[in-house]
Amino acid sequence: MEEIKTKKLIKKKSNNSFLIILNSLILIGIVVLLLKQDVQKEIKEVEIYSYIELKEAALNLKSKGFVLESADLFHRYYQTINNKDEKIKILNQLVELYGFDYLKQKLKALSLLESLDPDEKFSLYKKTTYETLKLLAKDKDAELYLQSATSMVKTQTNSGSKNIVIASILGEEVYYHELETFQKDFSSQTNKKELMTQLLAKKLLQKESEPLIQNEDFKKIASKSLLDLRISFLMNQEMSKLKASDFDLKNYYQANLYKYVFSKGYLISHLLIKDDEPLQKLLKAPPNSLSDFESFVDLYSIDLNKKTKGKISKWIEKDFIPLIGKVKGLTNFLDGQSLNTLTKALKSKKGTHFFWIHQKRQGQNKKYEDVKEIVKKSYRAENQQKFQEQYFKDLFAKYKVVLHEDRL
Repeated sequence: MEEIKTKKLIKKKSNNSFLIILNSLILIGIVVLLLKQDVQKEIKEVEIYSYIELKEAALNLKSKGFVLESADLFHRYYQTINNKDEKIKILNQLVELYGFDYLKQKLKALSLLESLDPDEKFSLYKKTTYETLKLLAKDKDAELYLQSATSMVKTQTNSGSKNIVIASILGEEVYYHELETFQKDFSSQTNKKELMTQLLAKKLLQKESEPLIQNEDFKKIASKSLLDLRISFLMNQEMSKLKASDFDLKNYYQANLYKYVFSKGYLISHLLIKDDEPLQKLLKAPPNSLSDFESFVDLYSIDLNKKTKGKISKWIEKDFIPLIGKVKGLTNFLDGQSLNTLTKALKSKKGTHFFWIHQKRQGQNKKYEDVKEIVKKSYRAENQQKFQEQYFKDLFAKYKVVLHEDRL
């Protein structure tokens, strides 16, 4: 599926970059077929909360010594992200987590690390991989690995990976650093072989299209496109001058306070029961203290948060429980319950929920200092129209524009 998405992305870049090709050829005599795009995936709110909470839960379990449980959540989080640097951080967490007790799992994590970053970070991982193989009593594999790794590092040290020649076109060399630069226009998951194909295709089309520079029809089209780009560049430059004083921003903040508020929130511990037998036990002898509540969590809860005795570190602001998902009517329910005692039962498709509410927070305004950058962006967006009107008014005056309205 990822490969299909990548191919679609590459195809999309090629289709959308034709206009840029025309402008680039008249300026510097090259064709740019693949224009960088920001590809945004629509992610549901529940999914956003889920992967954030997965990481936090994994770190929490790691700190408490739950190795396999923590590793499981780290792996689940790893599958939800596409950012290469974040993946590397998670794999390093796993290498540290597995230590000397889970060597096979550790070796797998190291293998993934090397595949993600074989050049810059290779030397950092090879020693750990070699030592892990030795601990697994795979001496022959360890020695073969060391020979291969040492050879690779030596090659990179002597020649410099960025200056390695990876192809040639009619004798003109293509260097590794060109591929690295080209890669910035694509997803970090894009296969390097595919990237190489695209880079060579771009260079071949650049050479094949060079005669068009002298073509009169092309010159007309390119001239118009260049004008559009020039105007766009000018307007972007002018709009960047739209600034506001701190006084203006504070006034805007005061006039729009409703945009900058903390929602109502609740700090809770959670118990989720699915079966009828434990539910009846709780109803007959409800816990009178937090420690009793936590005992019920340990015994009967089917919530992943039971590893922290049901306690959830984040403020609950919406009808959503980390590692559980959406629970309809949750915040309205919590609002009507008392602090530091067992709540009434709340039923959902997931089972029967009980809560211990530690703290409630009423909605309140965020401080100006905390939201200043957000205020600045909002202020600029709302004042762009006024800025443009004044800008063109000044241009009319500068170039002494005379408009004969009676002739329209």
